[in-house]
Order: sequence, then C-alpha cells, then structure tokens
Amino acid sequence: MEPLAAKFGRALYQLRERSGLSRKQAAMAAELSLNALSSIENGTALVKLDTLTRMLQVYGVSIDHFMQQLDGAGSAHAVQPPDSLHFAPEARYFILDTKGEVTANNYADRDFVAYSWQPRQFGKVREGDWFIYRRPQSASETKSWYLFGAGQIGKITPLPDGRVTARIERPFPFPQYLLADTDLKDFDWQFKQRMRPDWLYFFNQYGMTEIKREDFVRLLDLSKVPQDAALLTEEGQVYRHIIDGQYLVTEREERVKARIGQTVLAERVKANYAYRCAVTGINTRSLLVASHIIPWRVDAGRRLDPGNVICLSPLWDRAFDQGLVTFTPKEKKVVLSPVIQRDPALERLLAPYADRRLTLPWHAAPEAEALTYHNQNIFKH
Repeated sequence: MEPLAAKFGRALYQLRERSGLSRKQAAMAAELSLNALSSIENGTALVKLDTLTRMLQVYGVSIDHFMQQLDGAGSAHAVQPPDSLHFAPEARYFILDTKGEVTANNYADRDFVAYSWQPRQFGKVREGDWFIYRRPQSASETKSWYLFGAGQIGKITPLPDGRVTARIERPFPFPQYLLADTDLKDFDWQFKQRMRPDWLYFFNQYGMTEIKREDFVRLLDLSKVPQDAALLTEEGQVYRHIIDGQYLVTEREERVKARIGQTVLAERVKANYAYRCAVTGINTRSLLVASHIIPWRVDAGRRLDPGNVICLSPLWDRAFDQGLVTFTPKEKKVVLSPVIQRDPALERLLAPYADRRLTLPWHAAPEAEALTYHNQNIFKH
C-alpha cells in the first residue's frame, strides 16, 4: 500500500500543476518554504491540516472535494497513459535527443521515422521500448531545450559504421510542447534528483537518458496527449507531412484532418517563432495564434505549409484576418490599412508598429507568394 504522505504529496503536486503555479509561487502563496513544499510534494513529509487548508485555498479546491478526489484516485501513480498505448511489463523508457536530419548524423535521423545511435556508448535501448523526443538547446528555436513528441522503438538494424538505426513505431507529436524553463521548471522527476537550478549534467551526454515509467506517463499527461488511438496515429502522420513538405489536405480528408492538421501545425509554427508574436514580441503562450496567410479554405496545397503561417497575438491575428494589416512580401514590414482610422482606439494600438519588420522564425519564414496574395486579396487598401 502506498504511504499516506506520498499519496497526499502526489495529489497536491497534481493540483499545483493544474493551477499553473510554479513551486516558488505556490510556496509563497501558502506561506511555506520551498523546502517544506518540496518535502510535501515528494512524499517525504506528511502535510499538516492547517498547511493543507492553506494550500487548497491557493489552488481553489475545498477540503471535502480534495478528500473525495484522493479517495477516488487510488495510488499516487493515478495518472494513466492513453488507453491506446499498451506498455509491456519489461519495457524501458527514455528521453532521446534529436536534431532531426543533419550532417552530424549523416541524415540518418528522421523525427518520427527513424533514430540512430552508437550502441557502444549507450546499449540499453531495445525493440519495444518507449521514448520521448527532446530537442536540445543547440538545435532549439526557443534557445532552450523542449520535449515535443514520443513513440516506440521498432526494428533495430546495424549500420556499416558500427551504429544502429531503429524504425519508429506508433509515433505522435505532443499537442503542447513541454518547454524546459516553464512547463518543466518544477517537474518532479523520479529517475533522478535535479541538483542544480540549470539543466547542466541532468541528461546523459550521449543524448539518450533512461527515465522511469512514471516520468514518461506524467510527461504525456502534462503535454495533453489524447486518449484516442486513431488520433495519435493521424497526428504522427500529419507531423511528417509538414516536415516532408507534403502540405496538401484534400476535400475528402478535410473533415478528418482539418482539426488535427491545424493543431499539429500550430504548435510547430509557435516553436519556430520561439513562442513569440512576430509583431509585438508577446510571449504569453496562451495568447499566441498560428495565423494562416492564405486562408485554409482557399488553397488545399498550402494548408499544412508552415511558410503560410505567422505566429501572432490575438489582436494582430484578427486584424490580419480582416485585412486591417498586412506585411510586405520582401521586407516583411507591417502595413496598416487606412480603414483603421475609423476606430481611433484601434489605431492607437496598431500605429506604433507601422513599418516594423516581423521577427522571423528559425525556419519557414512567411513566403513572399503568400504575402502577395494577402496584400492583393484580403488587405483593405
């Protein structure tokens, strides 16, 4: 049976995660030290009633509701993987670093298709094991590392140079990428205790780190991975279409792929822009929109094209969609429609950005052809 302290700690940790508070923020609000909160969440100290009451007030949960949830939760490991993922008892779990198809790996690594490594350096991975992809800081658009998808190790084949390559089975991108300095800042890792405020030496130097099953499952839960098996498969296929430049979504596919495609594409585009509005620099993640230049309904061949999408904040997304602003095809500068002069309040918000150049993404910058279309067909001159 699970110790009571661990059961309470896990439940309180999950409440804090759902509330969006960092450990430091929660500790301050509940009038606790960071060490005290860490001990409670790690299950090494049983929370006192008065402390529990303060914590639940911070999280906006009544004590009766909390106890009901605690009774129904079962064990501390209540977070379950998607129903469609069946983990064998002997399966191992890893975080695998990937830079995608680059010269350093002889273009052998294709995200969500194949992964190669040197077994003399790291020989733990076997067929049937599960992994989460990590984009390391050296290859990241966000200037820090992040986790962006998962899959299962398929058939492993030796390569002539002594490395091996594995086919990736059941791959799927995360609906919400997990960023190191925000989403994972206070993540309670089970495979290893984090000893430094930064991430130096936390992951294996060879880019392959074994983690606990609990870490794996909770990371999937944190990234909002769907339960539906067909949806997981479809998302993996859509991600590869985007990477491979296959942007067409036919009318027959539209009902099935429209929402999936836009979700996968949106997260890919936001990462390209380092989770910042290309005009204002706003980086509150919940306020960012992947805004199509040529509308989704107009050109089936550009629907999944990241070069046909710009990361914008909601006001600029709506203004762009309504033709109240556009961007020059060559210089990528902001142009304001004379129509906004009819609304002085709106003009005051938009005018400071006139003639400003967009902050361009890591790759897949807004394409001149798409911006020309917007200027000629949507922008109100």
